[in-house]
Amino acid sequence: MPADGLLRHPRMCQESHKRGFGYHPLFVFLDETGEALAAKLRPGSAGANTAADHVELLDAAIAQLPVTTKATDPEGGAEVLVRADTAGATHGFVDAIVGHGFEFSIGFDVTEAVRRAILDVPEAAWQVPMDQDMAEREGAGVAEITSYLDLSAWPEGTRAIGRREEPHVGAQFNLFDPDGWRHQVFITSSADADIVYLEAAHRGHARVEDHIKEAKAFGLLRFPGRSFAANAAWLLVVLVAQDLIAWAQRLCFVGELARAQAPALLRLAHGGAPRAHRAPPHPAPRRCLAVGHRASRGLRAPRAALLRHLSSSPLVARGPWLYPRPAPSRPFPAP
Repeated sequence: MPADGLLRHPRMCQESHKRGFGYHPLFVFLDETGEALAAKLRPGSAGANTAADHVELLDAAIAQLPVTTKATDPEGGAEVLVRADTAGATHGFVDAIVGHGFEFSIGFDVTEAVRRAILDVPEAAWQVPMDQDMAEREGAGVAEITSYLDLSAWPEGTRAIGRREEPHVGAQFNLFDPDGWRHQVFITSSADADIVYLEAAHRGHARVEDHIKEAKAFGLLRFPGRSFAANAAWLLVVLVAQDLIAWAQRLCFVGELARAQAPALLRLAHGGAPRAHRAPPHPAPRRCLAVGHRASRGLRAPRAALLRHLSSSPLVARGPWLYPRPAPSRPFPAP
């Protein structure tokens, strides 16, 4: 559940804590499929760690899943892991996750108590983490610091896992960088004894940044409305676009296109080779939008290079709505 940063809008915004103007939306994505489950548009002054907003989005995301929770079906309920950054480390949100019978893996602030706990961990307790290729990750370590912290205020079974790594080139140091290590901590309710696996699973939360980047490419940075309600509807359209891309990649594509990010996929569909250009500083005029009664002038047929990557799924054969193309000489067969 990422809380995106300030999204600027020139006409209808409130001043934020960053002394700017814009919106502060929240998102929920399904990591297994890349689908956008829920989102909420909020004014720029909204807090990142507002538990009520997180709980509201959690309930909305659960309603999108065709599964039952452990709370309603302890034996047949789905096993779900909810991941969030440090903004999600609130008692209200964590209690809501546990109430649904889900596991959580949430970033934890490195406070003074956490720093002391990290310093108390013996050097032999640090294990070597693994990277995405299941190989040992050099210049990093992971250790459990649960026994060095007071986590009694959190749900029973909450554990704290610490991770250290060498700073990247150009990174700035702070006063708490013992032996030159950078430290991060997350809390989890998982009972798995393999902390290396738990750390790798939590690090997968970073994939949400790719979804945010795709949302911005689909119009998240260009709210066209003058009212909050109109821009909230625009956010919903952005989520629909992300879901359509996610479904198309899982059902219609094979090979490289099945794993490509949405911006590269759209560039191939509408022009072939990628072109470097700057986004316009203002929202596109209505006549340039690819929707409405004037949209057909700006759409082109798909390139042959893209069509060669399509699978033999019957959805493609019966779905002229997937790609704009000239009207066929005979009607498509009914689904």
